[in-house]
Amino acid sequence: CRIFTCSNHGSCDSNLTACSCDQGFTGANCSECLPSFYGPNCSPCSATCEDHGSCDDGVSGTGKCNCDDGWSGGDCSSCNSGYFGANCEACPSCG
Repeated sequence: CRIFTCSNHGSCDSNLTACSCDQGFTGANCSECLPSFYGPNCSPCSATCEDHGSCDDGVSGTGKCNCDDGWSGGDCSSCNSGYFGANCEACPSCG
């Protein structure tokens, strides 16, 4: 195990057989982000997504919320157009 095998985001363990990854990183060579971490530096997701979405995590993620169907807003706390109520249910058809 050498530092370059840990993608410069970790160090070799005491047995020099595996990487011990820095906070936010994971994988055999510390090249992936843990869940709820995003971007090339595996920064923690700061968005809460209010239990109605999930953080766009991973090395290529943005850290922003991907909202569940019916939900919108930076933290997924609002209803999309055409949805209403506490559970953002689809509006009934008026036709």
